[in-house]
Amino acid sequence: MSAPAEVDTASVIAEHHRVERIVSGMKVGETAVINGTPVTAISLADALALSRAEAMSAADRLAHDLASYVRPKASA
Repeated sequence: MSAPAEVDTASVIAEHHRVERIVSGMKVGETAVINGTPVTAISLADALALSRAEAMSAADRLAHDLASYVRPKASA
């Protein structure tokens, strides 16, 4: 067994705080480059919709798409 690697947690925490400061100041639609990667701010509602869509299986997505075509019957 090898000894655990030494980790400089102070630099990791400092980097995390730097990224938090950048992101917290962004408005929806704004883009910033963080560590060489362009990042665009989106609304919380859009973020939740994206994460739900990624979590859905292919069968769930198909059922959801098909359900969107079903219209309720007009009441008599």
